[in-house]
Amino acid sequence: MMLNMSRNYCNSLLVPFTEISGFDPKGFFVVPDEVYGFYHKTAAKGAEYEKEWNELFKKYSAQYEKEASEIIRLEEKRLPEGWQTVLPTYSPYTSQTYVVLIL
Repeated sequence: MMLNMSRNYCNSLLVPFTEISGFDPKGFFVVPDEVYGFYHKTAAKGAEYEKEWNELFKKYSAQYEKEASEIIRLEEKRLPEGWQTVLPTYSPYTSQTYVVLIL
């Protein structure tokens, strides 16, 4: 059974809750300035960490070229060179025949 309530009825239930919680009942989706401040502070910290990581990875890449290229390939979700050549090949004329029964 689906509950069918009008928007006004829902709002009449939510307004007291929002007032008790300390929010503006007329605001739809209000994000306090403190949240934005925290987010920007955290984003700046993350950018700093990323810069440090990139510098460290650059040094690593200079010393371990092969391993660094493998890490980059994995991050880019690329398959290794020549992956097609190591796939098994099958022929309909080989001695191994599989029968599929559909019941």
